[in-house]
Amino acid sequence: MINPVRTKGLLKLGLLGILGVVVVVAFVGEEYTPAQEKAGDKSPKSESKESRNPVAGNLDHLVFITTIQGCQCTLERNQKAKELMGQIQKDIPGLKVKNLDYIFNHMEALPFLQKNQISFLPALLYIDANGQVLDKIAGFLDFKTVREKIQLFQKAKDSNK
Repeated sequence: MINPVRTKGLLKLGLLGILGVVVVVAFVGEEYTPAQEKAGDKSPKSESKESRNPVAGNLDHLVFITTIQGCQCTLERNQKAKELMGQIQKDIPGLKVKNLDYIFNHMEALPFLQKNQISFLPALLYIDANGQVLDKIAGFLDFKTVREKIQLFQKAKDSNK
């Protein structure tokens, strides 16, 4: 005879296993694979069409979300992004950047990630004075792309004066 308590436990374990696979697939998404990293593909991977066609607006600040936990490749990617953002901030005096670590600032970072459907860190969000996201980059950040987007928003801001 089948033990109902044991069967429920196995069912729960099976469902948790399936859920774990779904979560991993949802977290990794399509924007990054280890093969891309090995092939040297370090181009920024956006998660939405909005990122490819930024809305011209008045950039107020950036929200930069990283994590201190994860696999080795995630940690390396986040460290490189932190270095890049340090260089961007040196390059552009007066640029406001809100730095959030997902582990330490989970409750503050989570709404940005959920609302903008970001499942891959690091993430950089370009925010206007009303708190609206003008654009975003998630996964890989490169100096040229980040800098160009900032310049695009600065030009739009200057032309609105």
